[in-house]
Amino acid sequence: MSNVICTLPWTTLQVDKPNGEAACCCLDRAKISWGNVINDGWENVWNGEKAQAHRAAMLQGKIDEYCSHNCPILLSGAKARTGITDIKNRTGVTSNNAMIAYNSIDSNLLVLKNTPIQINLTISYLCNHNCIICGQNHSDQTQIPWKVLMALKPWFETIEVIGFSGGEPVTSGIFIDFISYLLKQSSEYRPSLGLITNGTLLHEGLLNKLISIGITYLIVSVHAFSKETYRLLHGKDDYDNVMQTVQLVKQKTELQSKVALAFTITPDNVDELQQFAIHWGNEGLWVYLIPEVGGEYDNETNQALACKLSSTLNDLLNLDNEIKARIYGIPACLEYVDRLVKS
Repeated sequence: MSNVICTLPWTTLQVDKPNGEAACCCLDRAKISWGNVINDGWENVWNGEKAQAHRAAMLQGKIDEYCSHNCPILLSGAKARTGITDIKNRTGVTSNNAMIAYNSIDSNLLVLKNTPIQINLTISYLCNHNCIICGQNHSDQTQIPWKVLMALKPWFETIEVIGFSGGEPVTSGIFIDFISYLLKQSSEYRPSLGLITNGTLLHEGLLNKLISIGITYLIVSVHAFSKETYRLLHGKDDYDNVMQTVQLVKQKTELQSKVALAFTITPDNVDELQQFAIHWGNEGLWVYLIPEVGGEYDNETNQALACKLSSTLNDLLNLDNEIKARIYGIPACLEYVDRLVKS
């Protein structure tokens, strides 16, 4: 494997805004848009000049022009999806498309013969919550057009995962229609799905549809271990509702290894981080820690957060390996602490 810093430019295409703007990851981390899939088309964005320039920069280690210093991948010091064995198709076998992608990295290719292995879609900014850790404009009614999703069909055989986020994807009629559309397609020729959701609108019927299609990951944004903190961060009193959803998900054996609860760390919830991680790790779920890289706090607040977070992370590192293995993001959070100290 080439010693490239990040493999996402060869494996992933992310439509980060419902207006069609895309890059290999979210545009607050990838500084430069590759183009617009609505106006330019999927292939022209995937192998366009800006995509090629981004790949060239990765190969040369010149990341400052393209990548935010707040990127969790760079914070953790780890590569993104570096191992070819990490990319499995629906039958659990490394796909030909993935083989071509990683051979392209080793060969320093900028124009790719492979399609993306994963496509991530911010389907819309519509949301039924108003989280203080989210900078999206939920009054924006823009949604990715249906015809743009249908233009992906020639890639269905090679894309492994289409991931949906928002906003809250389940509020989007286009997302629900796309689920119904995929259910009518042959399982051999459709990608599996990923979903990032606040969990408040998930119900058993929808979960069963996702399972029937095939779901690679389900991330539920919780960010709290108490009703009070949840209400503060989400702007809604839906904690009990979400906990019912989590229990429903746990009952689905097809989902048990694919569910993560997200916890974006802020000064408002850092005191609940350890309880959250230990409790849900013991419950057999993945815990996804996210440094609140978008927050701008004064120096005193940063120093207090760094002190609390450093202590908590060290406690997590001393947990039994079985639980600790279920907590994703500790290295990125440790680097985050270091940056808070220096701020």
